[in-house]
Amino acid sequence: MKIKVLFFSAAAEAAGTDFIFLENVHTTERATAELLEKFPALKGLHCRYALNKVILNESVPLRDGDELAVLPPFSGG
Repeated sequence: MKIKVLFFSAAAEAAGTDFIFLENVHTTERATAELLEKFPALKGLHCRYALNKVILNESVPLRDGDELAVLPPFSGG
């Protein structure tokens, strides 16, 4: 199983890329834990996560081809 992880704004800066692929992760909880291990700079950003463009409030199962977005806090006016 393979999912695409998209990084936006400060999360992309912290990760050093706009996207990566993760393999063999079966829940959003495991995927986010793996991302924090790979990119420790994400820990201080207090990011939210969206699965297939829906903001997550809890861990859910992943399917092959899903897109997980890492969303740092946004500001602007």
